[in-house]
Amino acid sequence: MAAPHVTGAAAYLRAVSPGLRPEKIMEILQQTSDDLVDPFGVGWNMPGYDIYSGHGRLNLNTAMQSVSDKIAIIESPVQFEIVSGIVDITGYADGSQFPGYIIEYGVGKEPDHWQRLIFSSRPAAGGTLYSWNTAGMSGIYTIRLQVGFDNIAYRTVYVASENRVEILYPLSDDTLTGITSVRADAFGPEFKSYRLEYRAAGEENGWELISRSSVPAFDNIVGQWSTGELSEETYVLRLTMLANDDNEIFDETEVLVQSLFSSENAWKIPLTGIPSIIPNYGDFDGDGNNEIVIGTSSGIYMYYTDGTAKTENVPDFPENNFMIPIAVGELDGDGIDDMVALGYNPPMVYSYLSSGADFVNYLAHFPGLSFTATEHTFTKLFLKDIDNDGRDEIIIHIHDRTKPLGFIINSDGSSQQRFEYVSEFLPADLDNNGIDEIYAFIDDFSLLRRFDINGNSLDELTMEANGEGFSCYGLSAGDVDNDGLLELIVFGYYGDGDYVLLAFNYGFSPVPGWPHFLGIDPFIVPTVPIFGDLDNNGSLEYVTGFFDLDISYILAWNLDGTSYLPGSPNGHFSVTPQLGIANMLLLTDMNDDRMADIVAVANDDPFANYMVQRIYAWGNDALLLPDFPLIVAPGASTSNRHTPSVGDINGDGYIDMIITTADNSLAFVNFPGQLFRECSSPVKHWRYNRRMNNIIPQPIQCDPTDISDDRQQLPLAFGLSQNYPNPFNPATTIRFSLETKAHVRLSVYDILGRKITTLINEELPSGNHSITWNGKDYKGNEVASGIYFYRIETDSFSETRKMVLLK
Repeated sequence: MAAPHVTGAAAYLRAVSPGLRPEKIMEILQQTSDDLVDPFGVGWNMPGYDIYSGHGRLNLNTAMQSVSDKIAIIESPVQFEIVSGIVDITGYADGSQFPGYIIEYGVGKEPDHWQRLIFSSRPAAGGTLYSWNTAGMSGIYTIRLQVGFDNIAYRTVYVASENRVEILYPLSDDTLTGITSVRADAFGPEFKSYRLEYRAAGEENGWELISRSSVPAFDNIVGQWSTGELSEETYVLRLTMLANDDNEIFDETEVLVQSLFSSENAWKIPLTGIPSIIPNYGDFDGDGNNEIVIGTSSGIYMYYTDGTAKTENVPDFPENNFMIPIAVGELDGDGIDDMVALGYNPPMVYSYLSSGADFVNYLAHFPGLSFTATEHTFTKLFLKDIDNDGRDEIIIHIHDRTKPLGFIINSDGSSQQRFEYVSEFLPADLDNNGIDEIYAFIDDFSLLRRFDINGNSLDELTMEANGEGFSCYGLSAGDVDNDGLLELIVFGYYGDGDYVLLAFNYGFSPVPGWPHFLGIDPFIVPTVPIFGDLDNNGSLEYVTGFFDLDISYILAWNLDGTSYLPGSPNGHFSVTPQLGIANMLLLTDMNDDRMADIVAVANDDPFANYMVQRIYAWGNDALLLPDFPLIVAPGASTSNRHTPSVGDINGDGYIDMIITTADNSLAFVNFPGQLFRECSSPVKHWRYNRRMNNIIPQPIQCDPTDISDDRQQLPLAFGLSQNYPNPFNPATTIRFSLETKAHVRLSVYDILGRKITTLINEELPSGNHSITWNGKDYKGNEVASGIYFYRIETDSFSETRKMVLLK
């Protein structure tokens, strides 16, 4: 409850002394608080700041006595106003012991340098403070009014002294793949509207509209151009501004549109039948090279990693519907990958072992084949060594509204157990005795049960709250309290309440600090939350996603249940920039920065307004990675929730991705120069791994010691690495790479977006670079513990990352 009181006190101080800097407000509140030397009344003597009571109890009365009556207020121009010519800056600059006021301006929203307009020793209680001549200026500028050191007011304005129309990105002769955010200037004193359109370069007419707006653009995105459905050729992109006199001013640029699969780093092949939503891979013949395996409604098919079909030394796959994802693991103990597939009609389990001892089991129950709604309803085939004999058992869960079933088949097919009325089903070793327990949820009775591996019931827990039963939508297991033991993670909701995550120890005792309520309505269909280390700090975070009408939302939390992005409500992380339904998520490093990225495939939206299947990847700063989204199936519609698999699949050391697509194809994408790292890819497959057993791996921090400082080893692209160490105290190193010589600006910001310091603002040669931040602001003062962001900017590249200072 402290935060609302502090916010209210800060607002009160700001009302008394407008323009008071946030840093000054914090200093006053901390220095005037009542010190609690014995916060628990147990005889302690801890004067000053301590970890239990902080700076003490807030005392607004004392704080008010430390605030001056100086004021700094800019009334006009208003924030983000479009101005030109002579601009009257009006407002207030006043107070006792008045030191005078200074008005300055700088380029951009966060200027590095300020140009003084005026210093005046005369106080002003309203009216014009200065008349600013903006003749010859155009673009984004920020005005700063300062009264003394502690009272500052800012206004960012758009200066439009001339008509300007310029496409800033893409540039002439760029090659575009997928979806391009077009950035441009379109403004002027006579601005009326703009439109963005394109046509094939060889045509005279035939312009196709991308977007239009009556709002001026100052280095802004003016349209999202989806090129995935276009033929591969050169196109003209044109931005036209309409002036008040109906004159048109335009800028054009020619670009080459190319399919993702036209490059040597990707391929796409048609499949026979409707494919499984999850492809898999493994080295099934022990030759040191992976093969890709995929089930479809027509059968099972294997491919080499170059896209050619593997037809020799493969099992004699039967005709059946194999849309249920195929599991890969170890059934015969020889160290070579084995696979298990589940057919629909007849309902048979086919186990293909590298040793050749294949076997088949009959289920006597038809599995479901729907993969369009929540993954809770999907038929799940997965593998796990539940008896610690070095061989995987086969586990199957069939979601049947009348009689959901669980099956366990021995690794040699010799025995089969059947569990009835279990709506969720998971083997896991919570007591760490080397042998799994079987956890099952029975929806009809809101009952969570534990069995031994022989099917004997050991314990149960009735899950009710305020008389409302629990609906379970997912079970997983992982160490969420860092005690070295697995805990059971239960996902669902009570009655018609919001979705919740619960964590239980062996014996169903709740884990302290849980449950975590997610703020997601039960009428929404979220993906089952997945856990992994997003920021390479050695601790788990968890993420989920859901769609609401035509937009999908991504949410992320820290392990303590707080939003991953500071100040973000209910874990909000990002949204899909285009219409569509995002499918199950992965956490895997897609840009070799030793940080897990959030990956999701989006299908067309429920109203089929945007029929483009594409892959998104967000960094842990919630920004889309460069070159994403990747368009894999333009113009194709599906409700099946396709999800990729990621790894070093072709053995070249770099990141690879395989995915089945809405147009019934298999696609492969290689990311040359981007090393695949297990440590930063905790969820590289649906349900964590190729066995798909939903066991959360423990975080493994990536070691940065292999980063080269050799500037002669030129990087393949611009890049910003995660700082190390992180968290840090008192200093940390930031590394970045430049593909070409560039002017670099590297700055540090606090969580409110205020610039703390600029570390670099100069031209640097191509190569790998590093700089150390000592935890101080631009004045040399040490900053407080907390979350900070560092951002690199060049003419063609920008990226932001998060770091944590702990003192």
